[in-house]
Amino acid sequence: MKIAENFSLRMCPELKEVYSDGKAPIYVKVTVTGSKAKEFSTGIKVIPELWDESSWWVRGKTPDLLAINNRLTQIRAKLEKHYFF
Repeated sequence: MKIAENFSLRMCPELKEVYSDGKAPIYVKVTVTGSKAKEFSTGIKVIPELWDESSWWVRGKTPDLLAINNRLTQIRAKLEKHYFF
C-alpha cells in the first residue's frame, strides 16, 4: 500500500491564461513531501468569477456547471486514490 505522508492538492483557475471567451483553465497542483510539486491542466475551463476558492467548485446550478463540479470531484478522487492506496 502506498501512503503519502504529506500530500496536498490544490485546484484553481489559471488567471494568466484567460481565453477570449472569458474562461480560464483549471489547474491542479499536487505536492508530496520530498518531491517537487507537479502542476497540470484538468482540461476544464471556467469563468473565474464563478470559482469558489474554498470548496474548489464552480458556483451555480446549471447542468453545465454541475457537470464541471462532478468532473472535478472525479479528478480529486482519482488523485487521492493514487497517492493514498
